[in-house]
Amino acid sequence: MSWQQYVDEHLMCDIDGQPIHLTAAAIIGHDGNVWAQSSTFPPFTPEEISAIMNDFAEPGSLAPTGLFLGGV
Repeated sequence: MSWQQYVDEHLMCDIDGQPIHLTAAAIIGHDGNVWAQSSTFPPFTPEEISAIMNDFAEPGSLAPTGLFLGGV
């Protein structure tokens, strides 16, 4: 199974027949490369990915500003 297939068939599916589901999903490697993403995942900048990756090295670094993807 590819990562794209996992996103499409497992992350973006209905949950237990409920009309509840994710609106977007992506899998991004520690190197910042996108492995798979839904068609609805917002475009994001290298700076946004760097900020997320930095929060793994320095937990809490996103707390003052929050998490931004696609400028939102």
